[in-house]
Amino acid sequence: PQTARMAKGASLISSPAAYHAKIGFIMGSLIFPYNRITNNDMSVEGYNFIRSLPGYLITGFRVEAVVWFILIILISCLIFMENIV
Repeated sequence: PQTARMAKGASLISSPAAYHAKIGFIMGSLIFPYNRITNNDMSVEGYNFIRSLPGYLITGFRVEAVVWFILIILISCLIFMENIV
């Protein structure tokens, strides 16, 4: 409930840190199955609500998750190559 209360009115312009928590809250529910770590203090009903949102509402979150995943791999490869050379 604390994360949900904090992220409820968050926007990228006025409160970027809370917006990041909001994105993490939703993306964690879309990517991972329900568990006590990523869905701390979230009910199963809340988790199922996020998972059942229409596709046009969650497409942006899934695209962002893929972009973050690719960027993390690229940055890790660049750091690894920099240490070898």
